[in-house]
Amino acid sequence: MKQSKLPNLKINKMKRLLLLTAILIGSICQAQDYGFLAKLKEPVTTAQAMATARQMADAANSQYRLYKSKEFNDSGIYLVVFAPEGVTDEQIIKQKHNDNCFSVYFKKLGDDYVFDKAVVNYEDIYHVWHTLFNKETQPDKKTARIQVADKGVYFSLNQSNPNWIIRR
Repeated sequence: MKQSKLPNLKINKMKRLLLLTAILIGSICQAQDYGFLAKLKEPVTTAQAMATARQMADAANSQYRLYKSKEFNDSGIYLVVFAPEGVTDEQIIKQKHNDNCFSVYFKKLGDDYVFDKAVVNYEDIYHVWHTLFNKETQPDKKTARIQVADKGVYFSLNQSNPNWIIRR
């Protein structure tokens, strides 16, 4: 009888170890997901805002290049615009709206800026949302939200014809 209890004891310890490992890995993965979201609500310099915008553009399904960035002092907006690879500056200038571009807006907060919104077509915005905001989202062209109250995180994904928008 002592021999039969010994293997069961080892199996129970192994189960506990595996369960603890799974919980730990899940916690680490979840913390990494919310790290980017928490960063978006923090005030940043224009250089940091540019890096955040670049990270979002890099997460898109399409390839983008920096087209321009501009501070609008009268409205307190810092705008970073990425153009699709292969689209020239002249082609963009001829458009009335930058419908093909990936635009990321930051609002002035004191001397710094905080993320406000990102605007681009659905295929690209979905990939950004799925990669950086909520990996559980399915590509169904429906409004999506993520809220983590204890971290003060709230973002939404909505249609804004003809493009889609992620906003705080």
